[in-house]
Amino acid sequence: MNKLKNKTFWTIFTIISSFFILAIVIFNIQNYQREYFNVKNYLTMKNTFIKKNNKQNPFELDNIFIAEYEVYTVNIKDNEITKIISHSNESNDFEIEKIANKIINNNSKDKIKIGNLFVSKYAYNYKQNNSITIINTKHVSESLFNVMIMSLILISVIEVLIFIIAKNITTWITKPA
Repeated sequence: MNKLKNKTFWTIFTIISSFFILAIVIFNIQNYQREYFNVKNYLTMKNTFIKKNNKQNPFELDNIFIAEYEVYTVNIKDNEITKIISHSNESNDFEIEKIANKIINNNSKDKIKIGNLFVSKYAYNYKQNNSITIINTKHVSESLFNVMIMSLILISVIEVLIFIIAKNITTWITKPA
């Protein structure tokens, strides 16, 4: 009878836990993908605007304000910074000019780099001898990390509840009539 009880308990516990953990993992993956695609959309915003409106001047978006992310456009000519435009609230610890120079020195052709949003400090879209769109991803990293921590805490609490529920169901199933 004890073997039956143990097998029943572990079967119920495993099934319920698996579904719950799978749901949390899917939630975290979707959250990461949403942030990744939002960053990518902001990086390519200027190019998309020009293509849709057939504009020749790529700097018509200089006055746009973006509240969701810390976004900068760095205008460059002959690998020299000519103008830095902030499209959002600036943070004191983000050295945009230093980062822009690093991007200019490390790239020789057009490139979009986002990287791993959990660890990267910035993402950029480099257009050679034209402009660089840079996004400070520090807040994105913090947000993703906080969601993951909350998910782990939620998993811990729910697993305790699943344990109690599985124990009660097992007792009910294996109880002699």
